[in-house]
Amino acid sequence: MFLIATRNFPPELGGMQMLMGGLSKSLENYGQVKIFAEEHKNSASYDEKFKNSITRVSGFKFLRKFRKANLVNRYLKENKNIKVLITDHWKSLEYINQEYLIGRKTLCLIHSKEINHPINSILNKRIIKTLLKANFIISNSNFTKKLAISLS
Repeated sequence: MFLIATRNFPPELGGMQMLMGGLSKSLENYGQVKIFAEEHKNSASYDEKFKNSITRVSGFKFLRKFRKANLVNRYLKENKNIKVLITDHWKSLEYINQEYLIGRKTLCLIHSKEINHPINSILNKRIIKTLLKANFIISNSNFTKKLAISLS
């Protein structure tokens, strides 16, 4: 089973939203997919047409990341058949309990504008600590890959 924790998911429009939606659809060919995503206008009608199970998280932006992380942590703890966790952003992985990731593959997508912080800054340290939880860090470009290496 695949578990996806994402901030960006259809029906909201955007490149990352389309990537995460397409990835989720493609993974259906290889097993069950559970998605935790932020709620958006028209998400209920979109979710009805989707084969996979989607849990939407709503509320104030600051609190959503904690609520979503708690839901994902509980799901990981209760479902031992999850083989892979995929996150769209380091912030989607930040509050996931590392203990629940043992024995599972973790993939984290990164983008240059979200990781471009001075070395040893608070944000840089948070990013590095979070990315150490991932088995695979997938950059959206060669530029981002080189930037991530230089900032670690």
